[in-house]
Amino acid sequence: MRYLILFLLFGLLCCKPERSIPEIDKSGNYTITQLGKKIKTPNSFIALSDNGSIVAIADEFGDTKVFSYDSTSVTWKQLGNDIINTEGTSVSISNDGTLLAVGFPNEGNSGVVRVYLYGSDTTWTQFGNDIIGKVDGEQSGYSVSLSGDGRFLAIGAPEITGVARVYSLGSNSEWYQIGDDLVSYSYERFGHSVSLSDNGAILASSAPFSPPFPPQGLFGRVKVYENILGVWSQQGEDIIGEVAGDYSGYSIALCGDGTFLAIAAEYNDNSNNDAGHVRVYHYDTSTHWTKLGSDIDGLRENDRLGSSVSFSNNGAILAVGARNYSPDGLGMEGQTKLFHFNSGDWTQLGADINGKFYEYSGTSVSISGDGTILAVGAPGDNISSQNSVSVYQISK
Repeated sequence: MRYLILFLLFGLLCCKPERSIPEIDKSGNYTITQLGKKIKTPNSFIALSDNGSIVAIADEFGDTKVFSYDSTSVTWKQLGNDIINTEGTSVSISNDGTLLAVGFPNEGNSGVVRVYLYGSDTTWTQFGNDIIGKVDGEQSGYSVSLSGDGRFLAIGAPEITGVARVYSLGSNSEWYQIGDDLVSYSYERFGHSVSLSDNGAILASSAPFSPPFPPQGLFGRVKVYENILGVWSQQGEDIIGEVAGDYSGYSIALCGDGTFLAIAAEYNDNSNNDAGHVRVYHYDTSTHWTKLGSDIDGLRENDRLGSSVSFSNNGAILAVGARNYSPDGLGMEGQTKLFHFNSGDWTQLGADINGKFYEYSGTSVSISGDGTILAVGAPGDNISSQNSVSVYQISK
């Protein structure tokens, strides 16, 4: 009965009419203002809650921490305990900020993902069983993505064959797999990046090393799936990178309902060598993915625009990181930009957010579901010999 109810729910959620991307209020100028001081952390794999008041930060060399914004003191304060000895390299948080998924692809033989719950005792405790990879060396947990309510979890395991899997939280608070493993071709790194729709019914997974035969290969590809009655069926055609060596799909992001998809190819050479670009696609009623607007291109050589991407829930605002950006080509300061869809094309929203000397700012970005808060990770912060996360408010 549990499975039947879930499958019927998926069927109802997946039947949706075509919609257009919303345009935001363009009257007046938008400002991007830092919210509190930098959060000093060992690393900067980040995820924001829906309203942006909670930020989770995973560290591949240490602990995972969660912070909450205190508007009275205008500071970010740690929420609960450290999740110790985790060495996580991917993180995702539920809309309300109470469920946290962390991937540990290098733990054990095949990688592990754990989910944590923030309880009434103000501590983070593991919620459910360890979700262990199935094949030695597959690095399960390299990428993770939670649904909005935290009941569904997508996990990427890109090594060897390359796999994406989706799990659901059962009535016994245990995680069980929904449907079969989703695969592409061996050594394409399928599952390098995964993104789940808000209701958990639509999954995007990338294979940036597809096909894995340079110099003719490495275009990159992205596949999107829809769960109908417990079976994952591909939605539309494969979305292939523009040229060999693009590594398209290095970072991807779905909007909340899964109808808009941002795909980054940070090694694209359209405007300059390895300047990178991002393309946005719309799933239309003819069951095709159609490119929406022009490419969002990096400008300088080795900018690597598209090192990370993040959509607001309604798809109106897109955040794009360029971790190697440097105005003089020397400092790898990094840069983050916001875009919105305006009169049929992508237009920058607000000013550039630039890092400092060798910060690699924009290596990770996360925008809140409501599009008002942006978190930017800088894993090479040279000011304090620590990595950091800066959080910004987007307002008029």
